[in-house]
Amino acid sequence: MGQKSNPIGLRLAVNKDWASKWYSDKKSFANYLTEDRAIRKLLFDKLSGAAVTKILIERATQRVRIKILTARPGVVIGRRGAEIDKIKEQLARMTGKEVYVDIQEIRKPEITLDQMKKWVEDERCGVLDIPLKQRHETETEAEKEWKE
Repeated sequence: MGQKSNPIGLRLAVNKDWASKWYSDKKSFANYLTEDRAIRKLLFDKLSGAAVTKILIERATQRVRIKILTARPGVVIGRRGAEIDKIKEQLARMTGKEVYVDIQEIRKPEITLDQMKKWVEDERCGVLDIPLKQRHETETEAEKEWKE
């Protein structure tokens, strides 16, 4: 029998990067890890309609930088930046540190698997108004471009 290996751990140095970038001693490792999970849960719950694909967290001694990768940055930012300011304040209260939030737009969200899964779920519930055939055509075009 061969040894089983984690596919994400296997590809980390090759074609994937860490979701969190920080270093800590043994005492604070568990606290940082649970804090990262709480940050991700809060952001995914609060920004469920913003098509958030990934959340990257970087830590320094008194700073936390959070990068949100989303297909709809306007929903994350809100009107005149009000929504992102609320999120920053809430995260600063949660962590007790200075929080910087960067928002990066994903140009082709059809390529990401998580986004496709969410769209299919929404389609089954009848939430989206885009016909399934039209979405399938854009998916196949995106797959062709991605494979080239």
